[in-house]
Amino acid sequence: MTEQQGMSFSTGAEAAEEVAADPFWATVLQRHPDVDVVVLPATDDPRIEVPPDMAVLSVAQASEACEAAVTSWWNAILPGQDPTHVEAHWLAGEADGTARHVATWTRNGIEAGKALALIEHASALLTQARWSVFSPPEGLPRVMASRPGALGQSEMQVVLAPEPGRLVLRLRTELLHVGPDGVEELVRGGRDEGGADTWA
Repeated sequence: MTEQQGMSFSTGAEAAEEVAADPFWATVLQRHPDVDVVVLPATDDPRIEVPPDMAVLSVAQASEACEAAVTSWWNAILPGQDPTHVEAHWLAGEADGTARHVATWTRNGIEAGKALALIEHASALLTQARWSVFSPPEGLPRVMASRPGALGQSEMQVVLAPEPGRLVLRLRTELLHVGPDGVEELVRGGRDEGGADTWA
């Protein structure tokens, strides 16, 4: 599996507190105490600002693009196998008029013997697509990847829990410029649907 060189990770009590405070990863650890969580350290990246000439995506355009992206990655990693469970929601972005989409797709019943091959396949696909990829050598078979975009970066995690044979793909997009009204509609809509980070 590919390991990205030059990447550092936080450990110890501070990292544990950060993970415990995160709704998604706190749930993961509660349900799967055997999972190892890797926390990226804070960076000094400057505040993201939307270029004045950047086009505003409609809510429909943004939603369709995000759905297409996660569907494409899922089908590439697990062709011909529909997810057992799908969750998605929107978060308001740190730049005015932006939002990011978070999708978590899972499938149960993956054969344990295919775990390593699936993760290696995901790692190879992401590397070919010019994502920065890190595959931790210990713990559950998993891939963590990121790719810079016009507004921040997209992040993906692919994890396979041998028991009960559950593959999880989580895609967190870069910021999308949808305008203040679009942010309000998308984020409020996500809340109305009860879209919270869970490991289902």
